[in-house]
This record gives sequence, C-alpha cells and structure tokens, in this order.
Amino acid sequence: MNRQTFFYELRRGLSGLPNSEVERAVAYYNGVIDERIDEGLSESEAVATLGSVEQIIPRVMSDVSLPQLVRERISKSRRLQAWQILLLILGFPLLPAALVLFGSCFLSVWILTLALYLVVLCFALSGIVSILFSVLSFGSGDLTLGLLWLGTGLLMAGTAILLLLASNRLAKRLKRLCRKVVRTLKVRLVQRRDPA
Repeated sequence: MNRQTFFYELRRGLSGLPNSEVERAVAYYNGVIDERIDEGLSESEAVATLGSVEQIIPRVMSDVSLPQLVRERISKSRRLQAWQILLLILGFPLLPAALVLFGSCFLSVWILTLALYLVVLCFALSGIVSILFSVLSFGSGDLTLGLLWLGTGLLMAGTAILLLLASNRLAKRLKRLCRKVVRTLKVRLVQRRDPA
C-alpha cells in the first residue's frame, strides 16, 4: 500500500472524528513514514511497518475524549425526520430514568468490588490480630489457646490472600469492561452515516 492509499483509508476510517484530530493523526503518521523512508525503507515498506488502518483507528480514537466526540457529533446539524421527532418526544420522559438505571447499575458493581476489598482488609486485619494474640498466649504459657489463635490467624490471612486475588481479577475485568463500553460508545458516535 502506498502513502496516498494509506491516508485515504485512514481519513475515511476517522471521518467521524473532529477534523483537527484527523489532521493530527495524519501529520503524525506522515512523519513516521518520512522517518522510515529516511532509514532506507521504500514507501510501501514504511507504510507496512505501521500496521493496518483497522489497527490504527482504535489507537487514534482512544486519544480523543468522549465529551469531545459528543460535542462534535451534536454540533453537526442535520434535519430530523418526523418519526425521529415523535420518538424523541415520547421517549424523553424515559431517558432520565434509563440514565439513572444505567448509572446505578454501573455504580453498584464498583461499590460491590470496593466492598469485597473491605472484606479482604477485615480478614487480613483479623489474621494479624489473631497471630498477635497467639504470641501473647504462647508468652503467657497457654499452649492450647496459642495454637487456636495461630490457626485462626493463618486461616484468616490465607482467606485474605485468596480473596485479594479474586478481587484483583474482578477489578481488572470491570476496568476492561468499562473501557470496552467507552470504546463502543466512541465507535457508535464516530461511525459514518450512509446517506439515505
């Protein structure tokens, strides 16, 4: 693929982004191609080292903030059809409720994750306190009570470690899910509309 074809496809793929962002991306990749050509590669080899346009588009879109995309999308004026106006009028009372529902579900999932971390903290502190009590029990000469406290402390500490691993995995997956939702929203906002 030559430079002209690459930039044509890149501009077409980024057509829903603000023009300033498209031009910034084009200027950046133009500079990268120039550097590769200066290193001795041919134009087609330099373009090939960048990867496919389909791989580059998500990278460029991730640099653009969601509010900026929404502003750009809203600022583009277009005439609404009658059925769209009717749908907006009838659906408007449901929009705040839907947003609150989505937001509360999103927030409750993160609060549950935070609660799981607090449970981990409680188990860890219980384990530490139990081990300290076992040392005190051993120091006072009560071997049975010392072993009981030591076993309880080790059990609590082990449970805390296992729950911490599970909490970290859950938090990573939630973070990935949030990124995917934001990326999907960006793609939906950026998608070109085919003229009807």
